[in-house]
Amino acid sequence: MKAFVLKYKWIIIAVAAALTALVIAFLSGGSVEEAKRQEKQLQRPFTVNEATADSADVTAYTAPVSNTEAVSEAFQATTNASASTIPATAAQSTVAPNTAPYEGNTAPASAADSTQPQNTNGARETVPAQTQYQTVAPSTESPAPATESAPKPVKPTCTISVSCATIRDNMNKLDPDLRELVPDDGWILKPVKVTLRSGDTVFEVLKRVCRQHNIHMEYSNTPVYHSAYIEGIGNLYEFDCGANSGWMYSVNGAFPGIGCSQQAVGAGDVIEWKYTCNLGYDVGGGAR
Repeated sequence: MKAFVLKYKWIIIAVAAALTALVIAFLSGGSVEEAKRQEKQLQRPFTVNEATADSADVTAYTAPVSNTEAVSEAFQATTNASASTIPATAAQSTVAPNTAPYEGNTAPASAADSTQPQNTNGARETVPAQTQYQTVAPSTESPAPATESAPKPVKPTCTISVSCATIRDNMNKLDPDLRELVPDDGWILKPVKVTLRSGDTVFEVLKRVCRQHNIHMEYSNTPVYHSAYIEGIGNLYEFDCGANSGWMYSVNGAFPGIGCSQQAVGAGDVIEWKYTCNLGYDVGGGAR
């Protein structure tokens, strides 16, 4: 017996292995014929009729656990045969997405582009680009000029005049050579407005207005009174029309008792220079 086993041990091992495989297949719920039938089915090309396909027809086959090696080889052979023999249908949810080039456009340059919507036939729909920020171009139009300008500050003024009308009433006292210097209406300078400057006095206003109107004026400084003294205006001097004649001034109708270079002038003041032939009585001032 021992010699028989040693002589045919390889045959015995092969038969035992075959019986073991059959027992394992039987215990797993299958049979030899069923395993062979399933093996032949896996080797045929897997096709689906598009008209009658449903979700059950495209379910992947799962081989028995006991026939793992045979099923792997059969499934590999089926996969390599031709993937194009499976027509695309609406029921095949596992079909790869369409990778054909987009119509009228190139593939998206970034992952953000792949989120754009697609239409029902798989063609890419072009969506207008949206920018995050919108920049408004600066206006090239110049601003409209203001219709109303701010009013300019009004500079203060005063009014000044020079009259020798009293000489017309005392022509007999006047030197005959000077009669042509006396105007017919008695006005050497009719009332005019003069813009005031800071620190103006009656003397400064008279000097400025005579220069502007080309009127002769002569004056002298008197240290005793610390003031300028007006000797002549329009070439008419003191004592030309009698011993009591000369020039006097008033501000707003009043005759100040100080020299003209000491009398300040304010806005709106009215300065009147008058030639007197009687110590001021004939012009409303009277002697002082």
